[in-house]
Amino acid sequence: GCSEAVPVLKELINSSARDIRRAGVRALDRLQIGEDGDLFLSKTNDPDGHVREAAITALGRLRDGSAFDPLIELLHAEPYINVKERIVEALLSIDEMKFISLIDGYESSVREMAVRYSNSFDTLIRLSTDGNPSVRVSSLLALGRFSDKRAVEMIIRPLVEDPSSDVRKAVAQSIEETGCCKDALHSLLSDEDMWVRFHALKALPDTDGTGDSALIISGLRDRAVPVVLKAIELISGFPPDEAKAALKELTGHPDEVVKEKVMEVLEQS
Repeated sequence: GCSEAVPVLKELINSSARDIRRAGVRALDRLQIGEDGDLFLSKTNDPDGHVREAAITALGRLRDGSAFDPLIELLHAEPYINVKERIVEALLSIDEMKFISLIDGYESSVREMAVRYSNSFDTLIRLSTDGNPSVRVSSLLALGRFSDKRAVEMIIRPLVEDPSSDVRKAVAQSIEETGCCKDALHSLLSDEDMWVRFHALKALPDTDGTGDSALIISGLRDRAVPVVLKAIELISGFPPDEAKAALKELTGHPDEVVKEKVMEVLEQS
């Protein structure tokens, strides 16, 4: 049976061949044996990244509290991103609150990983105010995993006027994904950044309530061609008469691509 395989596997994880060590650690994890965690902990210093990764994954599954401090040390030393991700995942499953309380001491890539692998809204709220824009962006783009609209709103609203255009763009993207805070799109539609306006326009059609068509049509007058093209694409889904009325003013547009797109839609409607 399984238990008979264990002594053999324990020998294999110390083989000189890394492929055998990898297979041995994974097999022990699958058998869910070596539950004291020491066995896996001993392999977190293996010279091979895949062996370390398999051992760390096992420790995360075990949620062994004694592995927390060694994993924290490992996080500082680990050179490979994919192994670092497994360390963050394991630390979150062992003691999320404790790990997040230490997280400001890590580089932003680790804080982004915490956003990606956490299922705790408190963690997301904490990291949505991070000093690094890329961490705030990650927090916004993770909101689709959560169904509590009020909680989602707590993160989106304060970031609508974020100084970073990447964050404001992510606000528009998360509004599109979650359907929350649609009224915030109004200010984003007049943002100085073209891609913020583009994504705000793209997020409009799902809106419940009225006045969307007027807002979409206003995108035709945008100074940036990608925004105008997105507006044309959305208007092509309007009832034919409405689409024609909106687009006829663009038949003399100075941009050839815009003109072409308008003619294409007018011919179809």
